[in-house]
Amino acid sequence: MLRTDGCLGLVATKTITQGDTREGGLQYIVASGGIIYSAKKRLKWSGEAAVTVSVVHIAKGSVCAQPMLDGKHVAAISCYLVEGTMNSSPAHLSETLYFSRDRRSTGRVSYLMITTRMQTRRP
Repeated sequence: MLRTDGCLGLVATKTITQGDTREGGLQYIVASGGIIYSAKKRLKWSGEAAVTVSVVHIAKGSVCAQPMLDGKHVAAISCYLVEGTMNSSPAHLSETLYFSRDRRSTGRVSYLMITTRMQTRRP
């Protein structure tokens, strides 16, 4: 909904970088052409409220300034509000463990190799 060369700022709870909140918020915005050009990951809210917030500035189109994260210049800011460009969600491990039949022993210690299958999340 942001026009090209537009920008916005938002104040959100610190959970903006977690799970469904990130996927439906910052991750979606970045996937739609938004660029996070400034962010403070954790900022204690002033006053008596015991709240920690995140402050995020986003632009669509070209950004003239170098991205700044927590007061430091960085190459890029991801939707996790860390330096970098990793914006996709990690692969999910299946809930079922797959045990191999390959039992190995070294001396008196035996172990069973355990593997899991990775599943990629599909939108």
